[in-house]
Amino acid sequence: MDHELTTFGAMLIFGVIIVALLRSRGDSPGLRVPKELPPLPEELSQQVRSLLAQRKTIEAVKIVREKMNVGLKEAKDIVDSLAGQRT
Repeated sequence: MDHELTTFGAMLIFGVIIVALLRSRGDSPGLRVPKELPPLPEELSQQVRSLLAQRKTIEAVKIVREKMNVGLKEAKDIVDSLAGQRT
């Protein structure tokens, strides 16, 4: 019985540590703080707008990721914000 309690206690502590680590990294969707999007250089902005006009959204996201050194979500948010400005 004591062994089972010790094992359960260790697993509980391990679980708490994992949750704390995930929260500190911002991987929990409920804890994500929106980041301010970096501004695009004018040349890149024009290139992205051109791709959006051609309905090449995925290509636009790829270029933003490469040129701005941001993650997929950030690149998509940048492209989406430009797409919203077109109207």
